[in-house]
Amino acid sequence: MKWYQIKKRLIMNCFMAFLKVNKLKQKDMAEFLGITPQFMSQICKGLRPLPNEKFALIKANKSGWDISMLIGEYLSQNISGNENQVTGVGDFHTGIPVSVHQQVLTQLDQSMQQNSRLIAIIENMQQTNKK
Repeated sequence: MKWYQIKKRLIMNCFMAFLKVNKLKQKDMAEFLGITPQFMSQICKGLRPLPNEKFALIKANKSGWDISMLIGEYLSQNISGNENQVTGVGDFHTGIPVSVHQQVLTQLDQSMQQNSRLIAIIENMQQTNKK
């Protein structure tokens, strides 16, 4: 998975978490933002970015919505695995916080190393079985 795919998935997950935590439906959010339900669906799937002026509407809402997952804290807490520790703060709309990005890259690198070791084991077993 490429870095931009990871970023897209994290942004999508954050926006979906925002809707879920605040018990909002995509249709209602689309109406609030003045966009079509189809455009909202594309945002939720990570296919389209949320326009700056629409993001500002969410941040300025008077409904008391929890927007922590949209400003980087939610990402940092979940990736760090510690709900009480915020390892980086940023803005989901403009990009992933550097600390979170680094954590994702580290985890990805560790997974790739593990996959390489497992592939080597499988290849060794295949060679052994052929003998």
